[in-house]
Amino acid sequence: MFAYVVGAIGLSGLSVAAATGFMAMNQQGVVEDHCSPTLRLCDGEGRQANETGRTLRDISTVAAIVGGVGVGLSAYLILSAPTPQNQVAVSVSMDGASPKAALVAHF
Repeated sequence: MFAYVVGAIGLSGLSVAAATGFMAMNQQGVVEDHCSPTLRLCDGEGRQANETGRTLRDISTVAAIVGGVGVGLSAYLILSAPTPQNQVAVSVSMDGASPKAALVAHF
C-alpha cells in the first residue's frame, strides 16, 4: 500500500514539473518579446516575466526531482516486495468406526 502512495506522489510531482515547465517556457517567450538582448534591458512586463519564469523553473526542477524519486522508489518497493507464500495443505481423515472419510483443504 505504501508503495502505491509513494508512486502517486511521484506521478503528481512529475505532473507539476511538466505544467510549471511549460509555464516557464511561456514566460521565456514574453521575456524575448519585451527585452533587448543587445542592451540587456527589459521593460516592466519583461522583468516580471523573467522573475516569474525563474520561480516556475525552480518549482519545476524540485517537482521533477520529487517525482523521479517517488516513481523510482515506488517501483523499487513494488518489485522487491516479497511474494506471498500460499501454502496448501490437504489432509484425509478416516474414522474406523463409521464408513466415511473427510477431505480437508487449507489455503
